[in-house]
Amino acid sequence: MVPKDPMLPIPYSLGAVEALCSYWNMPYNYMPRFDSADCCNMNFSPILGDHAWKGLTVDFNSNTSLVIYDSANNRTFGICLQRYEENAKRLVRRIERNPNFASNPLFAPVILAGIMVHSLKHTSAQDYATGVNIESALGYWSSEPRNREEQDLDFMEMIQFVNSLSIKMANADYVLSDMIHSLDFLNEQLLQWPKGPAALISIELLEQARWLRDLTQNWMTASARTKGSVQSLTQTIYATLQQRDNQLNHRYGADMRLITAITLIFLPGTFVATFFSTTFWDFSPDNRGTKVTYWVYLYFVVTIGLTLLVLVVWRKYSVLKRLAANMVQVMHRTPLLGKLMKKKQVDDEELGKKGD
Repeated sequence: MVPKDPMLPIPYSLGAVEALCSYWNMPYNYMPRFDSADCCNMNFSPILGDHAWKGLTVDFNSNTSLVIYDSANNRTFGICLQRYEENAKRLVRRIERNPNFASNPLFAPVILAGIMVHSLKHTSAQDYATGVNIESALGYWSSEPRNREEQDLDFMEMIQFVNSLSIKMANADYVLSDMIHSLDFLNEQLLQWPKGPAALISIELLEQARWLRDLTQNWMTASARTKGSVQSLTQTIYATLQQRDNQLNHRYGADMRLITAITLIFLPGTFVATFFSTTFWDFSPDNRGTKVTYWVYLYFVVTIGLTLLVLVVWRKYSVLKRLAANMVQVMHRTPLLGKLMKKKQVDDEELGKKGD
């Protein structure tokens, strides 16, 4: 059954529900429905006190099967609620192609399990390939470390891919784990019923269900590997971005130091030339005498001296600033010095209050 509106919890009419309850002995509370906590794996008794009637519900990622089996008359009634029409058509084709297996009441749930496992396999394979492609782009599979740095990668776009893949892997982990629980329940039921003519068919269906369970477990392991890889990729991307930011900061810092040095070299000369411009030289048209005074050499002496003094003070100030920062860190790391500094600070505050 494929609903026209998947958002409806029970996608069939009240009359249909009443008919199913009356003729197929299907309890209303166990009717397959979408997006409900009632969709779970469980056994139930369609008719209380009549052990010939058995019932079960199996949920494969919100694709639910409800089976009612009358062992006295070897009759089976069931509802398979599918989200996609193509899956429902595949289920019908499998039943029509193997009429002998249809005598087993659990044939339809096994078919449905196979459809869902292969769908999960396709999705898991895509997620695994996406993770490997991102690893290759970052150079994880390269024997030359330089290739990782030489590639021009858009890390912002890659972060979006990794975050999206992380969410997909969390969802895949939930779906695969739920699928394994459903397959374990189905294996238990194949061992218990039926015991009649369809018992031999149950052996083959049991082997198929076990194979589906192992296949799901393998892809769950691959999903765990991809999930761990996503965490490593996230750390690598953010570490690379931080490294690039540090390189840019060092480059900008070197540029600023160069600009500061050039400015400090020309600043004293400019200051001296501006301050003594009217004293050392006179290029005005009215001047008939010497254009440059004899004491012009004093300009060069003062300029060179001031330039060296400014550069020395600048360098010494940077060294003293770093030394003071290192001393503060050492004091904070030493418990005794830290306590003395705090006590001195408290004493200074008390003296200040008394002085006021």
